[in-house]
Amino acid sequence: MEFCKLTSDFIDQTLQIYKTCLNQTNLSESTLKITNSYPYNHIYIAKIKSQVFGIIDYTILSDEAYLNNIAVLPKYRNQKVASDLMENMIDTCKNQNVKSISLEVRCSNHIAISFYEKFNFTKLAKRSNLYSQPTEDGWVMELAIK
Repeated sequence: MEFCKLTSDFIDQTLQIYKTCLNQTNLSESTLKITNSYPYNHIYIAKIKSQVFGIIDYTILSDEAYLNNIAVLPKYRNQKVASDLMENMIDTCKNQNVKSISLEVRCSNHIAISFYEKFNFTKLAKRSNLYSQPTEDGWVMELAIK
C-alpha cells in the first residue's frame, strides 16, 4: 500500500470514490482538478499499484487545518487504511506547525465519530440542520495538536 498526493493519473478513480463513498455525485473532474491545484488543499490517495481505494482531503490555512473528507472503498475497510491516511494527515499538520484540525460529521454517523475520537478529536459544538438529504445536525470536532 502506498500513500501519495493525488495526481492527474488518478483523478478518475478518486472521483469515483467521492461519488461512491461520499455521495458527491455533482463533483466534476474539472472541479476536483482545480481543488487539487490550490497549494493549501491536500488530497492524498491510498493505492496498490494503479488501484486507488482510499482518499483523504484536507485544507491547511495558517496554523489551522480542516478535514474535508476521508473515505475508503468498502472492500478495503477495516484494514487500517483510514487510520493510516489520518496519521499521515496529522503528521503533515505537525510538520507544518498546525495547532488544530477541525471537521464536521453527521450526529448519526457513530462509526465516524468513534473513529475520530480514537485520534483524540473532541466534540466542540452541535450545528443544527448542517446537513441535507436528509436534514440532520452535525458535530463540530477538533483535535488540538501539541
